[in-house]
Amino acid sequence: MEVESAKASDEPESEIEVTSHKRKARGHRKPLPEHLAREVVKIVLPPEELKTETGDLKVIGWEVSEKLKYEPAKMSVIEYHRAKYGLDSGDYVKTAPPVPSVIPKGISTPELLAAIITSKFADGLTLYRLE
Repeated sequence: MEVESAKASDEPESEIEVTSHKRKARGHRKPLPEHLAREVVKIVLPPEELKTETGDLKVIGWEVSEKLKYEPAKMSVIEYHRAKYGLDSGDYVKTAPPVPSVIPKGISTPELLAAIITSKFADGLTLYRLE
């Protein structure tokens, strides 16, 4: 047994080179197609909430989110532009609240969900056909 262990230690160790790989970016949804009709809804704060101790707030930008709306045989996109408010110095203070959604952080409107549920359970269509 001692002879075998001596032979194993005399041989040079082989090295294995592993090529690097790229990971797929996660958490980024593809944008909705540009050819769909769009409806823009602007959400602003009430005037009484724009008054602060340090001064009046003004719009310094917009936060844009999109939801997919379904009408029978027609799809469209609703863009929600939420106003971001700040002071004259450029400091961010607050943003208008988001519109409540049936599915948190989802892009579907209640009309789309109703159409999917009706097609699946009332009409008996399979989900891959609805896709």
